[in-house]
Amino acid sequence: MIRMRRLAAFAAVTVGAWMVIAVLSAYQHHNIALLRGRDSSFTIELLEKFVGCLIFACVTPAVVYGALRIRNVFLLALFGLTMSWLRAEMSPMIYSWFHGFHPPWTLEWRIALTCQDALFFAGLIAATKYVDALREASRRRNTQAALLADLERARLQRLRADLDPHFLFNSLTAVAALLHADVAAAERMIRTLRELLERSFDWASSAEIALSEELDFLERYLEIQQTRFGERLRVEVDVDRDVRGASVPPLLLQPLVENAIVHGVARRTQPTRVSIRAHREAGRLHLEVRNTAAPEHASSTRRTIGLPNTAGRLQLLYGARQTFALRRDADDVIAVVTMPLAGVSA
Repeated sequence: MIRMRRLAAFAAVTVGAWMVIAVLSAYQHHNIALLRGRDSSFTIELLEKFVGCLIFACVTPAVVYGALRIRNVFLLALFGLTMSWLRAEMSPMIYSWFHGFHPPWTLEWRIALTCQDALFFAGLIAATKYVDALREASRRRNTQAALLADLERARLQRLRADLDPHFLFNSLTAVAALLHADVAAAERMIRTLRELLERSFDWASSAEIALSEELDFLERYLEIQQTRFGERLRVEVDVDRDVRGASVPPLLLQPLVENAIVHGVARRTQPTRVSIRAHREAGRLHLEVRNTAAPEHASSTRRTIGLPNTAGRLQLLYGARQTFALRRDADDVIAVVTMPLAGVSA
């Protein structure tokens, strides 16, 4: 059905274009005849040009088909000249129909009309080749873009899949630490962990979620860690209301908080603060996770496996439009993410 519609549209455009040329040509020839003092009927001129251009319209699909199928330049030129000669041979017959006599049909006239028609067909062939080249270039770009998108989607899914067992392993480690010390707390942690895993699986095919969903997930994750570390873990969350609907990759903040806990809270005996902030900055989403580092790591910015994973996912999703950095500020280690602000009114 679509193919038939395209063919019908092509036929309509072809006939319409040649009919416009017929009107313009008839008007030109009629005025030239009047200027030279000859009798001329615009109606007859118009009918003659209509018939001539209708032949062109009928031949055009063959020329277009030949231009698309014939790759050899010599054969293409021979094809165009043949079509031009056939069209030129019909000219005296058409002329005699409307003017009542057969014009002198010398070799010079044959050559002149053949060359004239050859110019039309050469232009048509060149236009067909040009449009075909543009269409082929567009097809290749679309194919390449689709392949790159599939590749990036596969890489993103692989990175996302790598994160799930890593998250599960670290969460089970936290649960194992309480199994013999506080069975009730361990059971609560297992229930919370099950909920987190269910939500993580629900997000498996999602490239982005709302920041509010990520924060809710992070709150449940921190319940597990709070049960494990007690008063040693102090959490501060400062998120502007107007960015809670912003779009972010799933499990964006959790690896950053995990890194803060592993290299901060877990290595210190005194209470350690982990701060999570999110706000709009210069029309972009600014995310920050800050923690106090252990003294023996005061000069380093060590990373868990989740951080390279997060950096890779951000790069795949946003390219140069995002930044991710891990830096020090006195005794604190700060993970900073900036990315496009989408999903909320800018």
